[in-house]
Amino acid sequence: MPFFTPNVSNDAAINYSEAYATVTTVTGDYTAQKADINTLVMVNSGTGKTVTLPANFPVGACISFVQYGAGAVTFAAASGATIPQGAAATGSQYTIAAAIVVANADGASAVWIVSGV
Repeated sequence: MPFFTPNVSNDAAINYSEAYATVTTVTGDYTAQKADINTLVMVNSGTGKTVTLPANFPVGACISFVQYGAGAVTFAAASGATIPQGAAATGSQYTIAAAIVVANADGASAVWIVSGV
């Protein structure tokens, strides 16, 4: 599913009131799913939660996250995956982070860059 879903009524006009991102809210520890690609995941918890980033995502996969509750969101790599900057965590409520796969040579060793933390 694309991040934006515009309603194009003719060649020159896009109805921006209908362009939106799919939003999922989670309240516990969470493992990213392929269905989350190009979406926003809101982590809403009063205590810290861990988001695990899998090893089998394709290059270019991007997921946006927001720390919606008071609890920090820590990003961890699943077995086979890596986050080069190490365990990254949001700094405060309403922080937005993006996790993007920048390499995955064999389809089972995704390298994730987490930005905004």
